[in-house]
Amino acid sequence: PALTAGAFAAPNDAYAESPVNMMVEFKAGPCKPDNLGSAFKTHFGNDSGFIIEGEYDWQFWRGVGSLGLGFHLAYGSISGKGVTESGQKTIDSTALHWLPLRLSLIYRFDYLWTRFNFPFTLYVKAGFDYAFWWIRDGSDAIAKSTDGKDGYGGTFGFHVVAGIAFVLDWLAPDMEKSFDVEWGINNSYIFAEYMYAQIDNFGAKGAFDLTDKATFHIGIGLEF
Repeated sequence: PALTAGAFAAPNDAYAESPVNMMVEFKAGPCKPDNLGSAFKTHFGNDSGFIIEGEYDWQFWRGVGSLGLGFHLAYGSISGKGVTESGQKTIDSTALHWLPLRLSLIYRFDYLWTRFNFPFTLYVKAGFDYAFWWIRDGSDAIAKSTDGKDGYGGTFGFHVVAGIAFVLDWLAPDMEKSFDVEWGINNSYIFAEYMYAQIDNFGAKGAFDLTDKATFHIGIGLEF
């Protein structure tokens, strides 16, 4: 039988990337509530805590970049020392924990990557937060304030994020094709981002204020 030109096509010529419509991220960085006042500094000094975060994004529009909705779950903590009524630190430990839930609208500018193979993308995020928080004393029980109130609650707020990502597929394009075929992973990234989070019940008086004016994350992202 006659041979056609298609019979000599390389296997990669038949490769077509699967559709992209979601992304997952895992990130971490230092954190420090800025507005808890003198009581916070008495217990925790100038130390910073640490926060880890997972994020799932659904990309509902693609054109010059993409728009998506992001759902985040984070956990942060910072440890310090107990304080007597006279203001002296004790050997007992105390710890502040918080668990932010976030909802974001996200724009990713990846046109230079998808069109010209330039391996950097930019993105911005903005949305709303609700942070559960609790304070534990040296016996690992929920702490109480001097007026007898339990040391736990929740605070609403908002956040804005700006970041830059490097596309790892640019370093190993054949591996990227294999990941897409076997796992559905279209692109993988490493990234760095800045976040401003104002978590103070939108300025309400008496709120437990977990505002962090400068959080820097580094992380890895996988796009499907």
